[in-house]
Amino acid sequence: MKGPWLCAARAAAIAAGPVMASAAYDVAGIVQDSSGNAVPAASVWLSQDRNVRVATANERGRFEFDRLDVGPATIVAFKDGFSVGGLEGQIVGTSNVYVTLFEPDTLTLKVLDPRAAPLAGARVKGLQINDAFFVDVDDLVGHGFPSERSGEDGMLHIPHMPKDGFVRPIVAHRDFAEYRSPTLPVGETVPIRLGDGVKLRGRVRNSAGAGVARARVSVFRATGGGQTEFAEVLTGPEGFYTASVPPGDYYVTARHLDHAIPDARSITCPAGTEEAILDIALLPPHRISGRALTQAGEPLAGVRASYIARGTVFAEAWSDVLGNFRLTVSDGSGTISLSPPRRFCVVGDADIEFETRGAEDLDMGEVRFTPLPEISGTIDPGDNAAKDRVLVSTRNINPPQWAVTDPEGRFSIALEFMPPGGAVELRAEHADRFMRADMEFSIPKAKPLESRLKAFEPDIRAAREGMPNKLGHLVGDPAPEWSCGDWYNLTPPNEPPPSLASLRGKVVVLTFWGGFANIGSSSYPMEELRALYSLLRSSTDMAFVGIHDAGVTVEEAAQYVADARLEFPVGRDAEGSPTFDQYSINVIPQTVLIDREGRLAHFDLDGRLLELIKDLVRRK
Repeated sequence: MKGPWLCAARAAAIAAGPVMASAAYDVAGIVQDSSGNAVPAASVWLSQDRNVRVATANERGRFEFDRLDVGPATIVAFKDGFSVGGLEGQIVGTSNVYVTLFEPDTLTLKVLDPRAAPLAGARVKGLQINDAFFVDVDDLVGHGFPSERSGEDGMLHIPHMPKDGFVRPIVAHRDFAEYRSPTLPVGETVPIRLGDGVKLRGRVRNSAGAGVARARVSVFRATGGGQTEFAEVLTGPEGFYTASVPPGDYYVTARHLDHAIPDARSITCPAGTEEAILDIALLPPHRISGRALTQAGEPLAGVRASYIARGTVFAEAWSDVLGNFRLTVSDGSGTISLSPPRRFCVVGDADIEFETRGAEDLDMGEVRFTPLPEISGTIDPGDNAAKDRVLVSTRNINPPQWAVTDPEGRFSIALEFMPPGGAVELRAEHADRFMRADMEFSIPKAKPLESRLKAFEPDIRAAREGMPNKLGHLVGDPAPEWSCGDWYNLTPPNEPPPSLASLRGKVVVLTFWGGFANIGSSSYPMEELRALYSLLRSSTDMAFVGIHDAGVTVEEAAQYVADARLEFPVGRDAEGSPTFDQYSINVIPQTVLIDREGRLAHFDLDGRLLELIKDLVRRK
């Protein structure tokens, strides 16, 4: 992707607010197939704040949308003979993007009612595809997107999904509660059962008591861990809404671009009842404007401004290419929290107390940002240890950043993100010896660090209870051999792929992963592996091996390996996922350590990967 299209997950905060733009921008793009060839005549939908626009790709696969607001947006593309493709991100300026359509396949759901009888008339309401983008089918159907419903046999066919991909469908039916599926593999038939539901109904009004059309009503389920979004529906022309939910306790709020968001309201939907009623009143808007600039006075795009009151985020906005942002809030007091884009930090306090004081429009003025400093320093490993064998990594920044010392023990890390509290926690650890040091780098002071490593005892305790992958039964036994038909990063390319038998006598760092899940916190372990491989690649006592999930094509796996910037050998699991099954892998990524005798030694790494590797290496 090119331009200021910034990838981001869909927000699920209980009161994520509207984005008000001070300028309008264009997004142009190309619809292409997996080989990079243009796909002409593809339909393209762009959704922003659930407002949908449609375009058709020309003979070169090109499409364009103009006069778009700053803020989150989703692009979805489709043409018969291909899968649905798409992407999500933040529009902060004029952008050029690419949408890729792959080979299609069908996911089939056998929809059952609460009594396990086939259910006709169930429809697909939404689709989360490969954890990459969300298709709001309900919004797009009215603009030409294909609509599917279950037949009398309960079979609901969802065609045009990426072959070997993964989908999380949302299924709805007028008589039952909405069903949010776990991730399902494309190409299979999966039974699902809808549950009895309660009709949660109400009306969204403005401060004058009139109904508000196209307000977004968000329904959150109250759970032991907080609140999770269950459903979102739009109000009709007179402001009425209906959501089908399972019996339980919920919080409900509504938002609209022209109004301020009220506090979420709680409601209980008892079992055995047909409906529960909850009306919501939106609040008069007060708009707070600001401008994000660098220290040199240049506009800074991509700054997120969040308005927080009573512990809840009530509004969010992003600065555009002119640096402008605007928040719509209710009357009262709150905190404006500023989150800069990568490689920048705010000058002064990032959390600014603010009161609307009854004014309808307020200007908070300019907010200045400066590039984050580079962390640099020198590590003395002591004890005549090699100075260029020390890994320095951040401990309180996700994803972690790292560097390897040079022959003089020097290192530098160009900070990407601002850490909590303005101080970076770092750990320096020697590649071969049980020596390390913990350090702290203060961003305001930004002085070079100097540290000497000290000896420590490795933590080699057994696995904890409750690990997501149940590998305890394999510990101490010979590790299963992997079965991969396709390999990447072999050096030279025609050399025989590694096997457990060929690696006997070495400690093996074996990682199960999938590039489609290499986002958010799932990418952090892969970043650690990249760092450790950079540190340890010259060692003759160990080997790194990756096993990619089988649910992608050979070409897609190759692209995922390249995107993750992995340099060690990676195999694609054979069809049917025999290696994943033998190791009982249900959650990825998962790294296991195999000792020199080929026995599985550790799977609960708990931040101890380097010290556990060294412990196994020294056991010759």
